[in-house]
Amino acid sequence: RATTETVETPVIPQTTTAVSAAVDPRDQALFHLRQGDLLALRGQWAEAQEEYEKAVDANGGLPALRKLAQAQLQRRDMNGVHSTLRQLKKAGAKTEDLLLLESIVALRTGELLETRRLLQNAEDSPQKHYGLALLSIIEGNHEQAQIELQEVINGWEPVLRSNARTIMAAYQEFALFEESLNIHLITLLARALAQVQECELALPLLVQVTQARTSALLSGTGLQSRPAETGDPVLPRTELRRTERS
Repeated sequence: RATTETVETPVIPQTTTAVSAAVDPRDQALFHLRQGDLLALRGQWAEAQEEYEKAVDANGGLPALRKLAQAQLQRRDMNGVHSTLRQLKKAGAKTEDLLLLESIVALRTGELLETRRLLQNAEDSPQKHYGLALLSIIEGNHEQAQIELQEVINGWEPVLRSNARTIMAAYQEFALFEESLNIHLITLLARALAQVQECELALPLLVQVTQARTSALLSGTGLQSRPAETGDPVLPRTELRRTERS
């Protein structure tokens, strides 16, 4: 008797670009945050910002808003940052977190006096010292910058501790070479600032490096270690001290 074989067709999982649709609604915000973090690591800040916005829409709360503000800063979206700041305040963000964000916005827009006012009037915190460290670097007060960085390293905020160590390493590397030129320090600081996602602050330092090298080539005198001019964040080699605290 003839028999009929039944051939089972294998089920092929369907792929979809809407990956988030398969995620539990309760995990939507976390999913978008992780996607945003991966994109940010690759430097794709526009796409990262979109993911963080989705995380905010999925009720991701303060973590999503902080990530969104970071992406907006990287993209120089100051209007967006100010909007996110207002949302952070409404969501009950910590005063010290708001302080750091507001001071960095002021720094990036060149409002140094406003930055100092914000930081000096604030209560003591790692965020305050980190902001003062960045301000001191921009102003060329490298001795004070190292003092502030050490305060951050001794503090309780893990991300800022890591950032402070990265920037402090630039000063420590510079101190290893007794005959180092001032421009070498600025190059090291610019690299360190870029590593901690402060590219907007690193760019002016790189411009100074380029201008100094161009001037040296045109004059034919070469770069020399000398006291910094007014407004130049490079100080004489002898004024740079490594600050150590037990």
